[in-house]
Amino acid sequence: EAQEIRMLGVCLTLVVLGIGISMDIWRDEEEFASSVRLKLSAMLLASCWAGPLSIVAGLYAYPNKWRVVQPFAGGGGFVVVQAVGWLLYALSLFVLVVACLNAGALEQFGRAMPRGAYVSLGSFCAAAQ
Repeated sequence: EAQEIRMLGVCLTLVVLGIGISMDIWRDEEEFASSVRLKLSAMLLASCWAGPLSIVAGLYAYPNKWRVVQPFAGGGGFVVVQAVGWLLYALSLFVLVVACLNAGALEQFGRAMPRGAYVSLGSFCAAAQ
């Protein structure tokens, strides 16, 4: 079951990346803020589920050994990598929330996001997961 859960996390990551790419490829300069918010919200929802799914996969893969909280287990390198990973995950969620909240401001001032902005956002979120 752990492999299926991991595969679901990978699929959600690909959904985030795919939405970001599609928002840049098939962009409409007159797109309403509500449709941009809907796409960004879908990216946010998929990103929110990817992190907890890795925790659930760990519980299924190693039922007697793995714990959700493992303070300083695995050595200093593992602790640093985990800290950086969770920091990037939190930053990606924060950036998606800010982008979603600012979608209306872009419409109000008559500007669109620059080309490549949504691909960069999707790539960052996918890499953080």
